Amino acid sequence: MTKPVTHRSGAFRYLPGGATFSNGLAVEAGFRIVEWEFATPQPLEVAFDRVGRELAAHGQGWDALAGVDLRSPVPFDPEGFASFNAHYLDLLGRYYPLSEGEPSPLTRTNVAPVGSLLDQPSVRAVQVVEPDAAAGGADFVLSGVAEIRGALGPENTVAYRDTSMAGWRAKVDFVAGEIAARLHALGLSTDDARIVDVYIAQPLDWLESVLTGTFGSIAQHGLHRWPARPPVVDLEVELGCKRLSARAVLTA
Repeated sequence: MTKPVTHRSGAFRYLPGGATFSNGLAVEAGFRIVEWEFATPQPLEVAFDRVGRELAAHGQGWDALAGVDLRSPVPFDPEGFASFNAHYLDLLGRYYPLSEGEPSPLTRTNVAPVGSLLDQPSVRAVQVVEPDAAAGGADFVLSGVAEIRGALGPENTVAYRDTSMAGWRAKVDFVAGEIAARLHALGLSTDDARIVDVYIAQPLDWLESVLTGTFGSIAQHGLHRWPARPPVVDLEVELGCKRLSARAVLTA
């Protein structure tokens, strides 16, 4: 696991993951995270234009952006996912330029809802860092984790195409372990999570009890279960978590 890097704003530290997104981030004391959720998911360009206007209205620049929650119509094949990522990076470059070779500090969750009515990849919500002198630096957001080790491919997929009880358990245990390791790398605990999101199409009746074994906070704050799949075919489970200070709804 990589070590945290301090963002150029000084407002948060993040775990480098690559050019497309970071593995997670946590704010420093004196800052908090607010989630801006669209009333309905918006196409990428529309959403980023709207977020830019909202940031300006709050007297903030793009350095305040921390995370992006995406929704896709259906899971991509690997080639389609690569094409999408190229488009996404081009879009980010217009709003949130990075120096050559600089890893993205932004987190990302991208899933395909079951029965989606979307006709193109869209933004559900963004997470934004705000100054707050009274905040103790407790807020964080992690990117979603699916059951894949490294590059896409059957050889790196946990329990590839295995939907037996043992296969599902291996997938769930893997994503929970990855999230726990990222929290630890940020100096946090699994009990610090206030929102645990699991994206899965199958109604596994044991899922909450198993995840509560890792995230004790679920017993108090609940598990957010979304009927959705990870963004690439043959992946079945995605997990993410965060702690926010506030939420707001954006109209288009």
